[in-house]
Amino acid sequence: MESFTHSALSRIKIGNRFVGEGEPTYFIAEIGNNHNGDYYLAKRTIEEAARAGADAVKFQKRFIDEVFTREMQSRPQTKDQVLGETYGEYRRALELNQDEFAGLKKIAEGVGLTFFATARHNNQKDNIKMPALNIINPLSPTDRFKK
Repeated sequence: MESFTHSALSRIKIGNRFVGEGEPTYFIAEIGNNHNGDYYLAKRTIEEAARAGADAVKFQKRFIDEVFTREMQSRPQTKDQVLGETYGEYRRALELNQDEFAGLKKIAEGVGLTFFATARHNNQKDNIKMPALNIINPLSPTDRFKK
């Protein structure tokens, strides 16, 4: 039987909490893009995550031009929810803008939650300081649309 040694990184600090070996469960409420571009739905989701006892909320921020090709963006939008004529317009309508994202971070921090996001391509554009990032799988299905 092979034995493993634990590295010095068996614990890390995210926000004001340690996470890892010997620490209590760190509860992350995955919000992703489930707000559908609605700031107030995102805000209510943060508040509910706090009531449920979450330690953190995680969103997803995409830059449509970096995720989808122009060809993909120009295709007709086929979803029941009409948010634009093209797929690109539809996807953009589901994103929160920079100010909304920053406002949600303040709301999360105000109710005692750590706020972070999935790193999607060039998150440097966000210019929002986060204590942690969730790194996506480089073979993510959406990446197949990027040439």
